[in-house]
Amino acid sequence: MQLVDIAERLAATGGIGAMTLREVQLQSGQRNKSVVHYYFGSRDGLIEAVMAARMGPINARRLAVLEELDPEPSTRNLVEAFVRP
Repeated sequence: MQLVDIAERLAATGGIGAMTLREVQLQSGQRNKSVVHYYFGSRDGLIEAVMAARMGPINARRLAVLEELDPEPSTRNLVEAFVRP
């Protein structure tokens, strides 16, 4: 299991404040205690990677929906473009 997946699961179950780098390292089976720092630079870097992994596809879908809208879309259509994906 990837570090990002493990961090996401830990944050989802215990909250982002309860997600420790030590627990991510342990659950990934890594013996290197600096594995998160090596790949992501910091805890914040790991959290950004989790967000990018989940928000990237959603934002791509949003952009696709926005491109399909009329040149002057209604407020409802704009809201739907941001909420539905």
